[in-house]
Amino acid sequence: TTAPYSYTWSGVADGCYTLKAVAVDDGGYNAEDEIDITVGIGCPQSPFYGTPMNLPGTIEVEDFDLGKSGEAYYDADAGNSGGVYRTDVDVDIEACGEGGYDIGWINPDEWLEYTVNVAAAGTYTFEIRAASMTTGGTFHIEFDGVDVTGSTFIPVTGDWQNWTTVQISNVPLDAGEQVMRFYSESDGYNLNFIEVIEPPVVTIDIESNCQKAVVTLNTQDTELKDINWTNGMTGNVIELETSDYIYVEVIDEYGCYT
Repeated sequence: TTAPYSYTWSGVADGCYTLKAVAVDDGGYNAEDEIDITVGIGCPQSPFYGTPMNLPGTIEVEDFDLGKSGEAYYDADAGNSGGVYRTDVDVDIEACGEGGYDIGWINPDEWLEYTVNVAAAGTYTFEIRAASMTTGGTFHIEFDGVDVTGSTFIPVTGDWQNWTTVQISNVPLDAGEQVMRFYSESDGYNLNFIEVIEPPVVTIDIESNCQKAVVTLNTQDTELKDINWTNGMTGNVIELETSDYIYVEVIDEYGCYT
């Protein structure tokens, strides 16, 4: 109650805090100031939802890891220019015309990190939902510090909310928990979500009675559009003479085939 004023805060758990002091004089005038402090181990980087995001799957870009600037993310300017969703960070988040939120006001060398868990080692397809009104832009994606996509271009779409999907195929990933970093190499675009897709895996099971064989086509992809046989048959199960030769072409929803 007398100068110099002090306050003791006991039993504080490890973490990162902001303390604000407000002073009011006898005339009703007031002033305030605040300071950020770290207690113990502070607030280390951690997954936004408490557990790593599973891949394959969809990552909403605004759900980057919890943590301080320079650890979980880096944004070149202070504050959230969009003013929504996560107003306690410097990343610029706005309402998205496709629903939910997107990240805008992107600058070169800004980045976002996501703790993820990759189900199995293999090659994956990445689909980035983005929009650009003016110049387009470039980015790459890293896993545990290794660039796995190379520099990728986002084309001009004519409006900041006119969205397109940029696809990157044959991206090699290791299995297990790791940190994915989206690294912006330029400005000029908005970002909505990142979808990681496991390519279709096709197997052929053959049961033979020495005269005929039953060929069954199995796939992990539930969104296959068509199965074409060179002998004109259709469907995923056919019978054929054991001496017959077939070529299997699997066309997925994106027009890619095996």
